[in-house]
Amino acid sequence: MYRSNTPYISFQYKTQDYLNLNLSTNSDETTFRIAVDIFIDRVRSRFLDQIHILATDCDRNGFSIMALECLLVETFAQFYDGIDDTVGVSKTKYVDFLTSNLHCFPSRTAAIRFYSDIRCGILHQAQSKPRSALTFNKTTAIEFANSFLMVSVDRFVEEMDTYFHNYCHDLQNPNNVLLRSNFIQKMDYI
Repeated sequence: MYRSNTPYISFQYKTQDYLNLNLSTNSDETTFRIAVDIFIDRVRSRFLDQIHILATDCDRNGFSIMALECLLVETFAQFYDGIDDTVGVSKTKYVDFLTSNLHCFPSRTAAIRFYSDIRCGILHQAQSKPRSALTFNKTTAIEFANSFLMVSVDRFVEEMDTYFHNYCHDLQNPNNVLLRSNFIQKMDYI
């Protein structure tokens, strides 16, 4: 995003603010904390704040919420794996991320169905596919039975919020060298 001909990496931070950090896995904790703050501001200001506004009426806004959440899943997968994009490996990376990092998926089959029926359905056809549905106010985010996938939008938002919080917390640990290295790879690409 550009404001006054200046590129911004997030709402509050200019791209140059991040570049000036010269971030590496050996950066001191203050420098790394600033980088994580930039990431948090980027995700919150561009996506999570809007999701939470829409979530005040999940029944009306479920498809819009899930479109944003599906976008974030792919983005979080790229940060987690330290890859620039998922061209050619989107399905694999997406499903791997869902099954490894979101604890609401009962099986890999359910995650594959989420990818095809929810992610691809909403992002490519503006609909969920016939073997799936969006709902809200369920006890779990994902229900998968008799080959039918039910996604509780409000619970899925909670799952993603928890993941985001835990990921940002884990980035603060200097012993998480691979996580930090992957984070830097993606941030540098951005």
